Amino acid sequence: MAAPFDRRNIDWVLACPLRPRSRRGAHELQAAIAALKAERAGILTLEAREPGAVWLGGWDERALEAHVTWILAHMTEALDVGGPEAGYREVIGRSAVVDHRRHDRTGGPRQLMLAVEPRGFPKGQSYETHIAVSGFSDETRRTIEAGVVKGLDSGAVADCPMIAVLVTVLALDLGHPAASGLVLEEALRVALRDALWQAEPRLVEPIMALQVTTPESFIGQVCGDLASRRSQLSDTDRRGGSVTISAEVPIANLYGYANSLRSLTEGRATYVQRFSHYAQVPGSPPPDDDPPPEAAAGALKW
Repeated sequence: MAAPFDRRNIDWVLACPLRPRSRRGAHELQAAIAALKAERAGILTLEAREPGAVWLGGWDERALEAHVTWILAHMTEALDVGGPEAGYREVIGRSAVVDHRRHDRTGGPRQLMLAVEPRGFPKGQSYETHIAVSGFSDETRRTIEAGVVKGLDSGAVADCPMIAVLVTVLALDLGHPAASGLVLEEALRVALRDALWQAEPRLVEPIMALQVTTPESFIGQVCGDLASRRSQLSDTDRRGGSVTISAEVPIANLYGYANSLRSLTEGRATYVQRFSHYAQVPGSPPPDDDPPPEAAAGALKW
């Protein structure tokens, strides 16, 4: 019997922080965001990632800039706007099983055995992440889900959310029947991090499909700039005196692209972009690097 926790969609690939300078500014910001959500569909605020800041999530830099401009126009208090950050995620390359046991009486589980299994590389916005739990009370199951979700959200190599994985709790001996739910959550987090590390985790980044239409006289500058952004050119289509260049580019390398393209082409080029897929980050930490401290310590530290 599978637990109800089930994630299937990526809902943002780029985010930027909004940091009010005062308490009054924080209230203004919340009111402005509420008004923006009422006026425009698809406005996404992410869970708190730092005290006092609000993060806006979206699909491209220009849309985020438009939202921020709207918010600033509806505020009187000062607001600091941070630069955009790419929505990196993590995936695993193989299955792994860990069996954590302990023999002291500190209140943690006597045994916790779980398995992780890759569920296919994310395709577009869709992926599968499941937690399989059976044979436990509703309260214990909810505690298991909470602990596993926390572990998945912090990943294994870069504190990025782990996606496209099946987590199965194979055995759980709680020991003392009144063991704290927080202790069980922490035990699950540590065991899951150990399993994910053994499962060859890797960092993946959002890739955007980009189409640039430019006068033919600027094709060299445009292609040269795209090459510097780790792009992969896929097609060029010449019509009349213009050229449409199709490429795939990591979103982290597209920051400020609108201004750069305007400067390169004297404002005569246009572009459109959409999210395409996730790809492994070049140089992502290999799985045989030093494991995290919890994994190195095994079942003796939680």
